[in-house]
Amino acid sequence: MSTQPGLGMAGLQEDSRKRKRHSIYDRLPIQTPLDNPWLFSASELEESPSRISGISKEVELRIVSRTARFLLEVGRDISVPQLTVSVAIKLFQRFFMLESMVKHSPPQVAAACLFLSCKVQETHKRLKDVIYWTVKTRTRGSPDFPDGMDMFEDSQGYYEEKTAILDKEREVLRVLNFDLTVEHPYQHIWTLNKAFLGTSALQRYVLQAAWNFINDSFRTYVHVRYDPREIATAALFLSARLHHYTLQDGTERDEATGQRIMAWHELFRCNISHIEEICHMLLDMYTFTDRNAKESLGSGAKVREALPKSHPKSLKENVGELSEDEKSEDRKSEPMSLTKLEDKAVEGDADESVPKSPKRRKLEDEPVE
Repeated sequence: MSTQPGLGMAGLQEDSRKRKRHSIYDRLPIQTPLDNPWLFSASELEESPSRISGISKEVELRIVSRTARFLLEVGRDISVPQLTVSVAIKLFQRFFMLESMVKHSPPQVAAACLFLSCKVQETHKRLKDVIYWTVKTRTRGSPDFPDGMDMFEDSQGYYEEKTAILDKEREVLRVLNFDLTVEHPYQHIWTLNKAFLGTSALQRYVLQAAWNFINDSFRTYVHVRYDPREIATAALFLSARLHHYTLQDGTERDEATGQRIMAWHELFRCNISHIEEICHMLLDMYTFTDRNAKESLGSGAKVREALPKSHPKSLKENVGELSEDEKSEDRKSEPMSLTKLEDKAVEGDADESVPKSPKRRKLEDEPVE
């Protein structure tokens, strides 16, 4: 057994205790587009290859939204976990931050990303199953195939579909430079749950709604704009607002030690302006019909208003850290239209309704802690 020079067993134990006092998050600052090549600034989102090619912002966002729903439906049909589908969606969004939807067919890229994600997440599915369910889901509701087209190995067009997906898979790998590392907010919502929530029924509802907010967030470009820890924190804040649950705001102290209890946004050292922008991007997806949800979130997130006046001044001035170019324009936009796509929509995808409040939906596909 090797020891450090001049440090006995007692010294090793004391050194170990000191190390345990420091959270791993102390060494992992929130990432920005300057730190992470897969996070993009607001100006880069506004000048994506698709928009440069002539696709409007509204159409591009609707394609992203519909593709996320498309992949979720296919994922349920072929029985893959939520995490596998989420990886596919993030790969899809990263790809189209570097390539144009005019040049590449979104449905074929989506199918290739799902096939690739199954390999990355080790939830392997046969290519013929991916082809069958992506084609069936894509054509479901069409006049010729109300229940979706059944494409088997001996069906006409199967070879062309197979070749297209394999070609797109190679293209995705090339464009992403074989970097398939994906971090999700799910693991961070568990950390926030342990830090700020308990096990009561109300706290369970808060966690469930936060989880559903994260699920719905994949219908936007929020995952190529912000750090996953900020997304998880924003989801927790919205869920707490929805359920009128009071999170720690940093003004209370521990009775035993006298130390100040950290606020809900301090665990990951989040930028308040980022949290507010994420909340606006998420709320723009919803039309609130539930009276309680409308009262809680209908007038906006109000993130900064939730901070106590006695809070350290620097936390309220984080908005000053951003330049005007970096401030997201999504918070000023009209609510996202989810009517049928126009020219560049995912082929054959049926019309979808505006998503309801995530409050009462079930917590699905929880990852193993």
